[in-house]
Amino acid sequence: MSRNLCKDKCCGIRIKLKDLVGKPLEFRKYYDYSPIPGVKWQCKKCKRFYFVQIRTGHDYWGVHQKDRQRFDEDVLDYPNGQSFKNKQKGKFAKRTKDHEGKDYVADLGYYTLDMSFYESYNDEGDGTDTDDPAHLCTKDDERTRWYQNE
Repeated sequence: MSRNLCKDKCCGIRIKLKDLVGKPLEFRKYYDYSPIPGVKWQCKKCKRFYFVQIRTGHDYWGVHQKDRQRFDEDVLDYPNGQSFKNKQKGKFAKRTKDHEGKDYVADLGYYTLDMSFYESYNDEGDGTDTDDPAHLCTKDDERTRWYQNE
């Protein structure tokens, strides 16, 4: 059992941000872990309901400029002698100049949309709608809340 289905489409329909805009934001909290924001989404073909998690990250290409410089290369070479085709070529970064006019690569960050069955908040379920989904979070948790202004 897993919290997610590791996909962002159902019946060949890929979820887009416009499908989620305007829908109520929900939070799911699995035991001691921090709450995850997401939105209820229904597949237009099979009519199943999903909880679509919204995650963001900030350094897809790594924190070092030498690693980021490779974001638009066709092939990525690694120290162990292996090479792989760059499947994310040109994504998540851009070439720009810093405040001194020097060239550098800025990481743009990234986001993922990941589905769980709505009623169970995991990869097992039927995709049914419910007013009381599993692991619905409605309260702050002092163990995982980081206050910005203390």
